[in-house]
Amino acid sequence: MKKNRIKEKLIRLVGKEEYDDERFLMNLEEYEEAPLFVRYKSVEFMKKIEEEERCMMITEVALDLLDRIAKIIKANDKSGTYFVCITYYDWNEFETGELAIPYPCIFLSPHADREIEKLYVCKVETKEGRMASSWVKKLGREDICVAESEIKEEGKPKVVYIGYREDRGLLSIGSYIKRKMRCNNIVQVQ
Repeated sequence: MKKNRIKEKLIRLVGKEEYDDERFLMNLEEYEEAPLFVRYKSVEFMKKIEEEERCMMITEVALDLLDRIAKIIKANDKSGTYFVCITYYDWNEFETGELAIPYPCIFLSPHADREIEKLYVCKVETKEGRMASSWVKKLGREDICVAESEIKEEGKPKVVYIGYREDRGLLSIGSYIKRKMRCNNIVQVQ
C-alpha cells in the first residue's frame, strides 16, 4: 500500500467519527475526550510504513481535524471558553509494537475555564513528549505546541497533549501552560 493510499484510508477512518460536525460541537455540554478511531485493529494497515512516518501521518491528520474544529468553534462560539487539543495515550503498547501508533483522541471542552485546570499538564520532559514534539516540528506546525501530563506511569507520561500555542478564539494548551509556567517559574513549552 502506498503512502498516499494509507493516508487516504486514515482520513476516511478518522472522518467516520464526525467530530468536526457543527451540531455535535455546538451542543457539547461538558468535556468529551473521544478516540479518533474506535478499534486499535482499524489502524493495523499503517504498519506497512515506517514508524516515524505513520506517527507523523496520524499527527498530521489529527491536526487537520483540530484546525477544522477550531474554525467551526471560532465561527459559532463567542464565549472564548472552548478548548480543543489532541491527546495521545498507550505509550507502552506503542513502544512494544502492540499498537501501530500511540492512541490518539480529540479532547473538547466548551467550558475550558473550569476543565483545563484539571489536566495537570507540564512541559515536555520525556522521550514520548519529545517524539511528539519532533513530529509536530517536522510537519512545520509552528502554531502547535506539545505538553504532557504531570502524572507518569512507569516513567512515561500518561498523556501527551498537542494543541495550539496561542489562543484562536478558543483557549489553547500553550496559553494555559504559559500561565502555569509563570506561576511555577518553568522553562518554555516545546
